[in-house]
Amino acid sequence: GRLEVVVPKAGVTAETVSSGAFSAAWLAGVGAWTASALTGGAPLIMGAFSVPFWLAGGGLASKTVLGAAMSQALVADEELFSVRKRAFKREFDGMAGERSDLTNCDVVTTGYVNYEPVRCIQLATPAKTVSFGETLTEEELQWVCSEVRSFLGFPQKDYPRPPPK
Repeated sequence: GRLEVVVPKAGVTAETVSSGAFSAAWLAGVGAWTASALTGGAPLIMGAFSVPFWLAGGGLASKTVLGAAMSQALVADEELFSVRKRAFKREFDGMAGERSDLTNCDVVTTGYVNYEPVRCIQLATPAKTVSFGETLTEEELQWVCSEVRSFLGFPQKDYPRPPPK
């Protein structure tokens, strides 16, 4: 048999718009502060002080753009499996190998945003763990994970949603 799960790119959503707007405001504020520090006669170290803030804003902007443009595919057959994440004709954070190397497939909480759990599917081998389905709803995550576990011959599990923090 063969299992194929494709998660299309999320595109522009309320979350990407709000995150993009926050990133733009953050970078504009950091830019204004850096410019005033460098042109106002402050020591160069004051301009260098802004580097971590540029990195944080750039990281958030990058995550927002990639999140909107990323498509994902999980493919498994009797012998091999692969997880591919693509955006802008490039691959990111994928994994491939022998199907027998897969040791686990679970719905996990990777963090919290505004006190709400952020959940995804994690596939594990002894050497690496990869996340999949970050844009899926809780019900979709549980259904996909159940189908993957069934295909791989893993016992079924319940994945209770953690309460908000």
